[in-house]
Amino acid sequence: MLRILFGTNSIDYDDLEAAAKGGGSIPNWVALKASEIGDHVLICTHERGFVAEAEIASRSRPDMFGKKHVYRADISNITLLRTAVPLPDVRR
Repeated sequence: MLRILFGTNSIDYDDLEAAAKGGGSIPNWVALKASEIGDHVLICTHERGFVAEAEIASRSRPDMFGKKHVYRADISNITLLRTAVPLPDVRR
């Protein structure tokens, strides 16, 4: 299943870049409740648009983001896209 996950700020992109270069994973990324291990994900940030692809590496679990209830999952096999795809380009 293909899922789309969002990063919330520029630090998220920095984490993605470091994990992609180091072959690592990122724990506790905000994900969908229905996410399952092995799901393919595209990752989008508000500043850059679609920037990476990855894989869900853990079951989603409930958490809080500020005052909002969210689900989180670990992501792995992170690969940065050669060129980011800005959201305005997707809207067209």
